[in-house]
Amino acid sequence: MATEVQKKKVSSGALAAANALKGSLQKVKSALPETRGSGFMSFGKDGIWTFGAANEEVFDDDLIAINPLAIETGFICWTDRGESGPKNEVLGEVMVKLGGDVPLKHTLPQKEDDRSVKLPEWREQIKLTMRFMSGPNKDTQVSYATTSLGGIDACRGLIDQLLLQLDEDPANIVPMVTLDSDHYTHKKWGKTYTPVIRIKSWASLDDGAQVDEEEEEEQEAPKVEKKAPAKRTRKPVEEIEEAEMVADEPEQEEEPEEAPRRERTRRR
Repeated sequence: MATEVQKKKVSSGALAAANALKGSLQKVKSALPETRGSGFMSFGKDGIWTFGAANEEVFDDDLIAINPLAIETGFICWTDRGESGPKNEVLGEVMVKLGGDVPLKHTLPQKEDDRSVKLPEWREQIKLTMRFMSGPNKDTQVSYATTSLGGIDACRGLIDQLLLQLDEDPANIVPMVTLDSDHYTHKKWGKTYTPVIRIKSWASLDDGAQVDEEEEEEQEAPKVEKKAPAKRTRKPVEEIEEAEMVADEPEQEEEPEEAPRRERTRRR
């Protein structure tokens, strides 16, 4: 059975969306920093992707679709209360879909927090809407938001490939990906993991990979996930709920605890 995604005739609406998307991607790509659902997807300091309140692990063979029309870019502002302070909170967030006008960073209002050790700052953020297309989590939708250098860089690579795909085959612009990690040796923090988004194939917007806006809004409300016998769960990492929405890499100001990389086991 062929493994390549078959090219097929698509609706005029899908092609129109693809044409409109190309200009939007060019605009967003130029504005990104050069260096850098049923739950939320997160990338831990141990190099493991997890999602949901139970921190369920994402495996190497999980095929995931990313909706190109739901990519968002903008800014988010968090408190900075230090390790011994109260739990950090979001003070503000400005996100727009591709094609929208993202405000300039210097025009955003200055946020204040009496319990923060430093003045809260606005940080660039990218959001991706994903849907599992295989495995026990099939059809589960998650949202991945990142402000880290590694996360932003991974999203830049995704947008680069999407731009090429729009030129070569605009009928199939939904990236089907697997999630992995890479690492490098930081001169201060030592072994540091970075997220990797690997494109395996491309699909059409008509193939069911596109996420409905109503469903995307519903995921923001907390839901109790159904248990499945084939699912594997991992224990929550201390402070991971707070860190996962701020950054995927250790901050420069405080030294992270070294987390051993755990051995992955494929599903049976």
